[in-house]
Parts: sequence; structure tokens; C-alpha cells
Amino acid sequence: MTPERWAQIKEVFVAVADQPASARDVTLDRLCLDDDDLRLQVEQLLSQHGKAGQFMEATPPLPAARATSERLEPGSHLSGRYQITKFLGSGGMGEVYAADDLELGEQVALKVIRQEGRVGPAMLDRLRREVQLARRVTHPNVCRVYDLGRHTQPGHDLIFLTMELIAGETLAERLRREGKISSTDALAVAVQLCHALDAAHHAGVLHRDFKCGNVMLIGSGEQVRAVVTDFGIARWIQPQTDTQSNASQTMPAGTPAYMSPEQLAGQPLTAASDIYALGLVLYEMVTGARPFRADSPLAEAFKRLNEPPEPPIKATPELSENWNYTILKCLEREPGKRFASAQEVIESLRGTAAASAPSARWPGKTSIHRTATHNRSIRRNWIAAALLFVLAALGFAVRDRIWSPRLPAQKHVAVLPFTFAGNDPSDGATTYGLAQSLSANLARLQPTESSLWVAPWSQTRSRKADGVGNAAAALGVNLLVTGSVEKNGERFRVHADLKDALTFKSLRSQIVDVPQAERVTLEDTLLERVAGMLQVKLPAGMLHHLPVDETVVPGAYEFYEQGRGYLLHFDGDNVERAIGLFQKAVEQDPNFALAYANLAYAYAWKFHRTQDTKWRDLAKQNAGKAKALNDDLASTHLALAMVGRDTGDIDAAVNEFQRALRLDPADDETLNLLALTYDDAGQTLQAESLLKDAVKRNPANWVNYNFLGSFYYRHAQYAQAELLLRAATQLAPDNPSPLNNLSGVLLAEGKYKDAEEILGRAITVKPTKAGYSNLGYAQFYQARYKDAAQMFQKAAELSPADDRLSRNLGDAYALAGEPAKAADAYARAVQQVQKLLALRPRDPQLLQNLALYYAKLGRKQNAQGILAQAVRFSTRDPEFIFNTGVIYELTGQRDRALRELHEALRSGYSLSELQNAPELSQLRADKRYPQIVSGPPD
Repeated sequence: MTPERWAQIKEVFVAVADQPASARDVTLDRLCLDDDDLRLQVEQLLSQHGKAGQFMEATPPLPAARATSERLEPGSHLSGRYQITKFLGSGGMGEVYAADDLELGEQVALKVIRQEGRVGPAMLDRLRREVQLARRVTHPNVCRVYDLGRHTQPGHDLIFLTMELIAGETLAERLRREGKISSTDALAVAVQLCHALDAAHHAGVLHRDFKCGNVMLIGSGEQVRAVVTDFGIARWIQPQTDTQSNASQTMPAGTPAYMSPEQLAGQPLTAASDIYALGLVLYEMVTGARPFRADSPLAEAFKRLNEPPEPPIKATPELSENWNYTILKCLEREPGKRFASAQEVIESLRGTAAASAPSARWPGKTSIHRTATHNRSIRRNWIAAALLFVLAALGFAVRDRIWSPRLPAQKHVAVLPFTFAGNDPSDGATTYGLAQSLSANLARLQPTESSLWVAPWSQTRSRKADGVGNAAAALGVNLLVTGSVEKNGERFRVHADLKDALTFKSLRSQIVDVPQAERVTLEDTLLERVAGMLQVKLPAGMLHHLPVDETVVPGAYEFYEQGRGYLLHFDGDNVERAIGLFQKAVEQDPNFALAYANLAYAYAWKFHRTQDTKWRDLAKQNAGKAKALNDDLASTHLALAMVGRDTGDIDAAVNEFQRALRLDPADDETLNLLALTYDDAGQTLQAESLLKDAVKRNPANWVNYNFLGSFYYRHAQYAQAELLLRAATQLAPDNPSPLNNLSGVLLAEGKYKDAEEILGRAITVKPTKAGYSNLGYAQFYQARYKDAAQMFQKAAELSPADDRLSRNLGDAYALAGEPAKAADAYARAVQQVQKLLALRPRDPQLLQNLALYYAKLGRKQNAQGILAQAVRFSTRDPEFIFNTGVIYELTGQRDRALRELHEALRSGYSLSELQNAPELSQLRADKRYPQIVSGPPD
């Protein structure tokens, strides 16, 4: 036992020793909480104390501690924001409640920290570190911690944490109820626990108290969701040269029954310590007991320091050798002999790691069993090699069905653009469209295949199969589907490969060969074969609903197929080619509904990019033809939705997005666009609910975290936004989109250096408008105005029609001392936004932008008139309110500016941006400015 643990036992003992026996249980409940080992040790001391008198060293009794975390009643309010709805139980630091967050309209878990009269700066700092550390770990299998709060009341304050509310039971409770879990069901839990620890370790955080009581389970069987909770005693992993950090790491913390040998000995901890605790949890899951059985926790800890564990296969004979080996390797006494990462534990459990071979050595007294296992393994390998030799000698091809590598339980798949062996651009476009259709059709399997998630085509379409070294990190996937297509005379041949996304090693392959005359069946056949490689079932009716059903004219189908391939590139020249091919398709077959639908979508895309009304009219015209022929094509309604959104007809856009989503419910991109449109219409709750549902339905999809995080950013809820966007960057760490969005949140929080560092990564991956623009902001806020102007200029070159980039460029030039260039940039912004207003004259954001540009040009009367129109149409989100205040300040209306800026802060707008906005430099010198930050202005 460590000195620190002994001091903890003594402290509790002294607090209860002088109490009547009838009162001790209540106090022990309060002081020990779920630390069963602590309570057992104290009770043993109390028993001995009663028999032998005062045997401990003289220690003055502690003053009676006032219970500052007395039970809160349902209906109680904390900080004017949280309403208690239910007591959930006691955790390691205090009582836990379900509570309604009255500001966000959702439920949270609220943990009131047990203070015991010892609240001070040190404890508050510890809690702040807990929140900061917990926020570093964002993953679907980690309980999200939101914030640290303080509730002021007479006599004492309540300190509390808010976190994700998880409706389930702990793994400890399930094991007490069921005894043990089958290895099949345990694997689903184990993989998720490994993912949670892996995310924490990559974020530089140790759990330090990983145990069955800190794992929540929702559901059961293969559908179970496991969530790791309570990173409350985790510590930031510092470099080994940091002596202060190492000293802090030697302070033991956690539950003794799950401590690693080095943790019990007070030695420095590493990720291997969590791996050891993971091994104890895995052991307990599949056997129903911990491996080191003893009469007391102290004796159990002593065994852990000095003896090897009993192999779990002895307690559970049906356990596989992979499980047995994996658990024992996790429980090696020397940290260096354990797995290097939680990911390696997954590979070993599944039998995909070389180290997990059944012939690996077991410790202790299992040598006889070990030898027999080793011999069986040799015989199996020899027979397999001999059989392969015979098959090869006889000329048989060894197919995927013979000893295929095992696939991961959770299949996160990306279909990459196929390559074409030839120089015909039209066949190359057909090949591109074939890969997209495969991706879309696999995505439609997601509602019935909970183990499958397919990366959106928008994220995979620009990747080449011969350069995907970072595909796993960029796309958040573990499997890739690649393919090559060749045309040999009158035949089409597709070679499809299923590959490991990390190693690019081929796991399975298929060849689809069809005559040119049967080319319209190619999509169905390819889908069937790839689904087989992925070991997923096609539901009844899935096949024979593809474009072959839309035309009986082969030539029309070929034009459509080539056109779709060009359209999917989504750039000007290719969209033009697509339009020409779709037109040829409908000339060949005037009843080809799908060709009309895609033609409408192509025109809608052109309208979105150019805002030229002739493309809007053509989009509507062709969508009408498609609907008349077949009103059940998602692409028709998606085209009309895009037109509605771009013309400001939000109600029509919502209706069309809803219809498209009903027709193709697996299309997450349509769902996210619908949510954004709800938000534009002021239907914020519907937007938030839709985005949250997308995350819940598909927790492995980084795109959904990206959209929900962006939504919270837009509504100035930066803490939630940062958590979600960090989750997106962890699922797809080499993708620029979530990196750019995360940098925007960091900018709003005033973390300019952090944002600049992330943007450097994002631009290295892929230079984008958002990346350059945000980097310009980071430099702008650090008063590096010339650098910022260069970044804004690069962003504007990538998106020359964006008025906001011209405004940013003008701001940078103005502060860099180049007023003429600034005026030119503002004038260009006015022209750009006026062009958009011709299409959407009631758009409040466009109107406000125009008012702001006029104000910056000194045209105050124009700015005031336009702003009045914007205010009439606006839903007044925090950013709109803030910019209204800026315009009032620029047009000489200080009183109104103060009121608007105060309202913006109350709505959650970034204080950092308010304090750094150059337009408000004079306002910040106003004596009333401090009041808008802390209270209502005069």
C-alpha cells in the first residue's frame, strides 16, 4: 500500500471513528462513494479499533465536515440554467443528477462535487484541469464533459460538472447481474473500449482509473454502445524530461483493484498502465471475476505485484486462444511487455496481429498446455501450406472464400474513383460514375447494416487509388474499395479490390465481366459482388432498381452514364460536358426521367455558382419534365431544393429537401443541407434535432460531427462546437474541412496561435478558401495586417465572387495603412453582394453585409437604410446582432451600438472577437464599455 492511500484510509477512519455505530453507514456512504476497497479497509480498521482500542498513531481528529453536496431535490435550479430532474447516484467525486439545460433545451448529467469543507484554489484548479483534459478526448465512446460551474447559495457554493447524459448501466452492474459476458458480445464492448483509450492516448491523456464501474453500456449484443466515463483523475502526459510532471505522476490515484503494478508502486505511469487496467476489465468481462483472487484488496494487490495471473481460459474453457493470449499480454507485470497501444489489443483479439498467434507463450505454470497448443498450431500451418501447394500445382485459383483475412467488426468504407485502362475521356467519365454509384448504393445499406458506414462521395471523389497513404486519416475509414476498368472489344471488365485503409493491403478481390450489350447491368452486378466481399446482405428489392429501369434505349443510357461521370467532378468544364451528354440522352429517349433529373441538377449547380437566372429557369424546366415522368427520383427534388435555397424560397427548399431525403434516407449530405435550410428559416430546434439524429444514427461519420459543430459555431456555442469539431478531426485527422472549421472556433475563442497551427496543417493537406481566410483572420487578430492581406488575397483568388473575402481584404489593407486598396476592396464587395441581392432581395444576411460595406466606405445614410431592411427580415442570430452593433458604431450611433453588442454577448457571441474588432476601438474606450461586458449598458 502506498503512503498516499494509507493517508486517505486514515482520513476517512478518523472522520467516522468517534461516531455512533448507527451513524457510520451514512458517513461512509458519503465519503467512500463507489470506492468499495476504501470502505472495506476502513471497516476493517473500525473492527480492529473496537477490539484493541486506539492503535493508530496519534492524530488529532478532523473537524466535522459540513456536507456541502446535500441531496438536491427535483425542480432545484443551479446557476439559473440547470433544473434538476432526477437523482442518478453517487460517483467517485459526488452525487450525479439528470438535469435540464434550460438554455439549450436538452438534458445533461450534472455531477455535484463533494467538497467536504475543503474548497480552495488548488481544488478548483484540479477541476479545471479535469474539464480541460476531458475536452481533449472527443470520441463517440468517451463521455463528453461540457463545463465546470459554480452555484452560489447562502453558507457555501456548489461546484459541479456538466456532461453527456448516458442512459444505460455500468459494466460493473451488468456483470453483477449476468455474471459474465460471452466472448462474442464482449468483443463488441472491448473494441469500443480500445477505441476510447486509443483516442485518449493520442490526445495525450491517461485515464488512470479505468474500471468496470467507469464504463457505461447502452443496449446489448452487437448493438451495444460502450462509453468510458470519469476522466476525473486523468493527467496530461508530459515529456519524461519534465521532472515536475514526473513527480506528479508518481502520486497514485484510482481504484486499487484496477491499478497496474507500477501504479501500486508509485512509479511513473504511461499508456501501458491503462492497457493493464483494460486487461483486468477484459478478464472480468469473460470470466465474471478478477484474476488475482485474495481475502482482501491488500492481498490482491500484493499478488498483482508478485505473481502471474491465472489464465482466463482456465475459468472459461470455451474462451478462444486469441482472447486468452490478449488478456495475459495486457497483464504483463513489466509495462514494456504489454501491447504498445489499444489498437494492438483490437488486432490481437480479432487474430489479425502477428503477435496474437495462439502459439505465443503463456506465463507461469501453463507450459504443458503451451506445448500442446504450439504443436497443434504447427500442424495446422503445415496442413494449410501443403494444401495451398497442391492447389497451386493443380492450377486452381485460391479465391477469397478460402482463408480470407478477417474483416473488422465495424466496417468504415470509402469507395475511391476507379481507374480506366484507356485514353477515351468518355469511358473515363463512365468509370468515375460507376465508382460513385457503388458508393451511393453501399450507403443505402447503412440503415439495415449497423456495422457499415460509407464515407460520402464528396470526400472521396478527388482521391487517387495510387496515392492513398493517408486515406484512413483523411476519410476516417478502415477499408477501401478500389477498382480498375478496361474495355476489351465488346466486353467491359471491372477488377474490384477491398483493401486495408492503413496498410493498403488487398483483403479480397472480384472481377466483373459483362458484354457491351449488357453494360446496363454492370452497376447491379458490381454492387452484389462488393457487398459479398464486405460480408453485408443486400435487402430484397435492392437490385434491379438502378438506371437500367429508367430507359430501354442502350445508347441513351451510355450518354447518361458518361454525363453523370462528368457531373460528379463538380467543376465548370466537366459540368458543361455533362449537360451536353444528358441532352443527348434525352434526345435518344425523351422519356428518360433520370437523365432529365440529372440535367436539372447540373443546371442548379451552375445557378448556384454563377447566380445567372437562365440556369435557374433551365433547372426548373428539366426538373418539371423529370417529375412528370417519375416523381420518385431524389435528384429531381434535390435540384429544386438547391434552386429554392439559392433564390431565398426557404419554404420550398425545405419541402424539396424533405422529399429528397424520404426517397434516399441514407444520404447524409441531403440531411445536412436540410438542417442548414431549417436554420436559415429560423427553425433552429428542428435543425439541431436533425443534425443530432445524424450523429446518433452514424457515430463514425465525421461529416455529421462537422456539420453539427458548424451549427453550434454559427449560434455562438463555442464549447459544444469545439468538442464536436475535435471529434471530427480525430475521425478524419488529415481532412482539411474539420480542421478549417475547428480553427474558426478557436479564433472565436481567442486562441489565435492554436488556430494558426491547425491551419498550417490544413493548408498543407489541401489549400482551400476557408483555410486561407481563417489563417488571414489568425494573423489579422495578431496585428499582422500585411500577412493577413496576403492570405485574404489567396482566398479571394480561389473564390472570386465571395463578397466576404473582399471585405476581409479591405479590413486588412485599411489597418496596414493602404486606404486606397481598402476602398477598392470594399467597393468590390458592394458589387458582389448587389448581384446576389438581385436574386434574393429579402435575404437579411446579404442586406446586412451590404450595409456594413457602405458603412466602411463612409456612406452612412445608405448603410442605415439598408440595415433597417435587414433587421426586418432577420432571425437575429448572435453574429447578426454583433454586426448590427458594428454598423451602428461606424454610422455614429454609439448608444444603439452598445445595446446591440451587449445583446450579442448575452446570446453567446465571442467576447474575444468583440475585444479585437478594429471597428470598435473607439467604442472600447467609452466609459460604458465595461458594463456591456458585465452588465446592461446605461
